[in-house]
Amino acid sequence: MSILSRSRILSLATSDIESFRNTLERGEVPSNILISPFEARSLGPTSYDLHIGERYISLTAESGEPGLRDIGRGRKLVIEPGEAVTLVSKEYIGLPQNIAGMVFSKVSWLEQGLSQISSYVHPGFYGPLRETLVNQSNKTRELDYGSAFCQIVFLDVPEAKADERYVGNRRDKKAEELEKILWGPNPRVLERGVSRAEATMVRQACMEGYQARREEDAEINREWEGTTLEGWSR
Repeated sequence: MSILSRSRILSLATSDIESFRNTLERGEVPSNILISPFEARSLGPTSYDLHIGERYISLTAESGEPGLRDIGRGRKLVIEPGEAVTLVSKEYIGLPQNIAGMVFSKVSWLEQGLSQISSYVHPGFYGPLRETLVNQSNKTRELDYGSAFCQIVFLDVPEAKADERYVGNRRDKKAEELEKILWGPNPRVLERGVSRAEATMVRQACMEGYQARREEDAEINREWEGTTLEGWSR
């Protein structure tokens, strides 16, 4: 695989959601990368910045059901120390059969203890991206609606075939479906015979796993940032 450059991304980018989706569903091969809305200022040397959308859910709520939460214009996403949240990107992303994506943290947030769990986007996927942020610092972090919180890198997939593209049920997910995520001392979990103490233990184990990956994730993202800056200097 090779990483797409700024000029290549720009030449392939489209913001027409319906056209892209209809092309895929007809079994045809789209030739563009869908990024909607698209802003040229969000395009880096080899990546595109993703921005905070209007909905999120806390994965580490202490009591009750986490619930779907709104951010919206003029409001902030507040992440407490040790808290993990899953949010939906402002952008609607779509990939043709021969391009994949990888999503990484932004170093500027890593330096403040806020880590995005790196994820992979399959060829053929379309829809908003769900991304998880973890506040590994001892301070409350606040992010504005619409602010850049991670970046996606696009990769060529040589000799890809149409029947190899992603056709799973994560395509075109609505923000409201975040409510289906079960986490923390959730009433629906307790109803299934899991005690509050056991639910807390599971949540703590997951958080310890996040902490264990902190240094590794930070190092991986520094390497990607170095590659990006090197490409830009050329």
